[in-house]
Amino acid sequence: MCIQVYNKYQLCDHKVYQNTSPCAVAARCSSKDDLLLTHTKFLPDQKPRMPPGMLGCKVQKATRPKDGKCPECTRQERQGKSASSSSNSMSSGSRDTPTPKGQRLTSPSPDTKAVERVRDSLIFLEQQRKTP
Repeated sequence: MCIQVYNKYQLCDHKVYQNTSPCAVAARCSSKDDLLLTHTKFLPDQKPRMPPGMLGCKVQKATRPKDGKCPECTRQERQGKSASSSSNSMSSGSRDTPTPKGQRLTSPSPDTKAVERVRDSLIFLEQQRKTP
């Protein structure tokens, strides 16, 4: 009997597929064999292309309760917070958090000599690549 494992997140009550644990029929081996993995499987896994039930075995669903929200809900929440904070900062005109002393509000730009050195090294590399 193959087991499809789902994570059920308690705060948002969503189920997210994690992986399928194949039985001996789906793994095409003897029932006495060890069902050890031959290679590393990273989770969450993709659903198999051919459902294990088509091979003549039964499929059972297992649900693992997890604390918190599912990845999709946390992503939407993060996007909502960033959108609301950016609209608040645009409308208020002042920053909510003070900047530490000596810290710039913009990103630093390299000096002209550094830019020229990078340009020269890129030209040199291009010339080296072209010569046989």
